[in-house]
Amino acid sequence: MRYIALLILLLLSSSTFSEESFPSTFNTIVIEVQKEYSPDSFERKINPLFVTTVASVETANGTFKNADTARRAKNYTGRHAIGNEKFLLTAGGVKLKKYDSIEDSIRDFLSLMTHGRYYKEFRIAVKEGKPIEDQFKTLTKYATNPNYTDILLDVYKKIKKGSLN
Repeated sequence: MRYIALLILLLLSSSTFSEESFPSTFNTIVIEVQKEYSPDSFERKINPLFVTTVASVETANGTFKNADTARRAKNYTGRHAIGNEKFLLTAGGVKLKKYDSIEDSIRDFLSLMTHGRYYKEFRIAVKEGKPIEDQFKTLTKYATNPNYTDILLDVYKKIKKGSLN
């Protein structure tokens, strides 16, 4: 049974997503990746919908509209490369971190939120059990788009109304 679940996960992660199915499918992959961590780890405390919402915004629901470099880099969270990390260069000169799989992109995002020096407020919000809406607000000061929190909140509400209910 375990191998059947793994096979399904591999098929899901290697296929392209439809815009409508992206949140549900991606959320399933996030949950599977989180199972790799200890139940009491911070990575497991991060709401899968938090990760899914960020990925939905960053990839235009898995379509990567106007973001072919991110698609090729399997970069679902908009993460820039730092130092010697593998990357693909965008037309605008941005070094996007390159991943070997969707799961690697998710693992890296979980690690960033768990250990990244800029995300202390996020970690406090999660540890204090604050609502996901408040967790999104902790990202505001690091976003390049001043409306990023509002965009996340809007997409999150749409995901909640849709297939993830």
